[in-house]
Amino acid sequence: LLAPALQVWADNDANCALAGELWQGGHGSTGADALAVMLTLGTGLGGAVAHAGRVVAGASQRAGHFGSMRVWHARQQAVVPLESVVSGTGLMRLYNLAAPADAPRAAGGEQVAQWAADPCAPAHLQAQGALAEWVGRLAGFLHDLHVSLDPALVIIGGGVLRSCALWWAPLQQALAAQQVELRLAPAALGDAAGLLGAASLAWRHLAG
Repeated sequence: LLAPALQVWADNDANCALAGELWQGGHGSTGADALAVMLTLGTGLGGAVAHAGRVVAGASQRAGHFGSMRVWHARQQAVVPLESVVSGTGLMRLYNLAAPADAPRAAGGEQVAQWAADPCAPAHLQAQGALAEWVGRLAGFLHDLHVSLDPALVIIGGGVLRSCALWWAPLQQALAAQQVELRLAPAALGDAAGLLGAASLAWRHLAG
C-alpha cells in the first residue's frame, strides 16, 4: 500500500524562533501593519522579520540574514561580515584582536563577558573594553535597523542573552544617545521558541 501524501514545510531556525516568540512569548501585539524583528546572537548573527505577526521570507528566502551585511573593521582595515563583530563569536574576536600579546585568549563571547564582570579576572579591563566596543557596534546596527525597517519590536535572543545583565542597560543608553526610540525585548522562550514556531508556521500553512 502506498502511504498517503503528506505535506511538509521547512524553514530556518531564526524564522521559527520569531514565529514562536510572537505566538507564545508574551510580547504583545505589534500592530496591524507593523514589523517585528528577531536577532539571534550566538556563534553568528541570525535574524528574521515578521509583518503583522507573520514571518516573511523575502523574494529568495533571504529576509533577516543581517549577519551577511558588510561593515568596515578599522582594526583589521577590511570589510567584514557584520556577524564577525556583532555576535558571541564577534565579542570574542573583538577581545582577542584588542588584547595585548601577554593577555589570555578568550575561547568564546561568554568568557569575555565573564571576565568583564569579574574585577579579579586577569583580563578584566581588556574584556570590559571589548564588551563596550561590542555594545557600540550592536547599537549602531540597531540604529540602521530603526531607520531602514522601523520595526515596532526587536526581540534579542541567542547565547549572548545569558550575559545581558552586563550589556542591556548600556545598549539602551547607547540607543538613547543616538535618539533611537526602539522597543527591545529579550527572547522569552529559550530553546522552545523554534519548536513552537515550527508548529505555528505549519498550522498556518494547513489553515491557509
